[in-house]
Amino acid sequence: MNNNSMSTSNSKEIEQQDVNLKQVIEQYAFYWKWFALSIVLFLIGAFVYLRYVQKVYNISAKILLQDEKQASGDLAGLTELANITGIGSPSAAFVTDQIEVIKSRRLMRKVVEINRLNISYYLKGNIKSSELLENQSPIKLVLLEPNSSRLDSISYNFTISKEGNNYLIKDDVHGSRKCNLGTQISSPIGLITMVPQGKETLEGDLKVSFQPIDIAAEGLRSLIEISPTKEKQSFLVNFSINHTSRDKAVLIINSLIDQYNKDVIEDKALVTKATSSFINSRL
Repeated sequence: MNNNSMSTSNSKEIEQQDVNLKQVIEQYAFYWKWFALSIVLFLIGAFVYLRYVQKVYNISAKILLQDEKQASGDLAGLTELANITGIGSPSAAFVTDQIEVIKSRRLMRKVVEINRLNISYYLKGNIKSSELLENQSPIKLVLLEPNSSRLDSISYNFTISKEGNNYLIKDDVHGSRKCNLGTQISSPIGLITMVPQGKETLEGDLKVSFQPIDIAAEGLRSLIEISPTKEKQSFLVNFSINHTSRDKAVLIINSLIDQYNKDVIEDKALVTKATSSFINSRL
């Protein structure tokens, strides 16, 4: 009797679980249209996000430092031993010093000045803007007062667009103004002009942003990462930068490496000249 009652009880519990599961399935199946609609909306949202989100590119490079003061002969063995033991590693100190030189404001300022990176161009789209290099922009900003002190302290943003045969400049200071390319335009940073370049004509709105060189150089220092390799005896240095413009990121890294190489060559020339002058004076 006990076994029969227990089996009967178990069968009732199983039947009750089946009924509850069936009710749950029927309850959620009633809303299947909403589930399907939610999936479709999520897929559409993911597509729109991936289509219009601003892409960020990672550009990296490596250079091999040349230490002209490396030890030779028996001293080279002592240097290698120091590198292995990690005691007073001269190579690590040399790499660290050179990284500080590369990241210096002086070199960053040179990169900004040579490539005019304190002037940025953004072509506005319906959803997002894309940054252009200066040589890619259909219109170029020219500073008519390059020695003005205002260029060292004032930032200036404006938008230029084409309306028929005329161009329209809009900023927060003067509002909207009509202008012709090549004519003088007054601005908070002094007299400027916009000149055409290349074969392409301006379509849509072009945003132009000017920054003082020191501010642009400091922003560049915060963008680029320079680090040594994990090997203690290595003279390799890694460069890395994340940027929404792949072309600009490549330009920045290549230009920084080029400026560093020029500095090394200039330093060698100065040392050679000083040594030659010293020898000639003694002779």
